[in-house]
This record gives sequence, structure tokens and C-alpha cells, in this order.
Amino acid sequence: MSSESPSGSVLSEQVGHTVTFEGRPQNRKNGVALVGEGAEVWLLDDSVLPEGTFDAGHTGPLMRFTGILDEDQGLPVFIDSTSDQEGEGLAVQGIPVPPGTDLSEAGRRFVLRQASLVKVLE
Repeated sequence: MSSESPSGSVLSEQVGHTVTFEGRPQNRKNGVALVGEGAEVWLLDDSVLPEGTFDAGHTGPLMRFTGILDEDQGLPVFIDSTSDQEGEGLAVQGIPVPPGTDLSEAGRRFVLRQASLVKVLE
């Protein structure tokens, strides 16, 4: 695979293979996502990031990683219907999505297993 970040459809074809991915790490609530052109891949082990990656904020510099691409269906998503039930029931944990969203698709993400940093590009 080229060193450029592939699109989401190309990522699906590469699941189970060793890939190279370029992106900017973003420190998010659920971990670190590498955001590239048209796609994002989550790091399962953020210890591969250099010390000080997020010193300037929640987004780090452009980096190149290799690892085994996998797919995870574990994002905790739910249909946000709070506007219909203001104040009723228990607080829901997870990521709210609008009504009509395909929950299995919204809960899907690509992850990089056995990731290693190849190079900091900027």
C-alpha cells in the first residue's frame, strides 16, 4: 500500500494486511485516532507515539505508521432521542447519532494493531 492515507473503501479491502498510513494523531475521548486524507484509523497502543506529541493541543504532527489493519465494531453509539424524552430515564453513555443512522455502520472503525511509528513527517 502506498504511503498516502487510503480512503475508507480501500481500507475495507486491506483488513488483515500490513498497511502504511499517514495521518495526524488526534487525542480523543475513546483513544487516539490517526486522521488522514479521507479516512481515519485508531491506534490501539498509543505508547508508539513520541513523547510530547500532544504538547501543542489535541492534534499532533503528520506521522507515518505501519501495522496490521483490522476492523472493530465496538464504538458505543446510540440514537439520540433526548429531544423526545427531556429528562426521562437514565443518562445514556456513548456517542449520540441522529435518528435514522445505521448503528452497525456508525459503531464501526478501523484500527491499527501492532503499530509502529515509521517517521514524523513534520
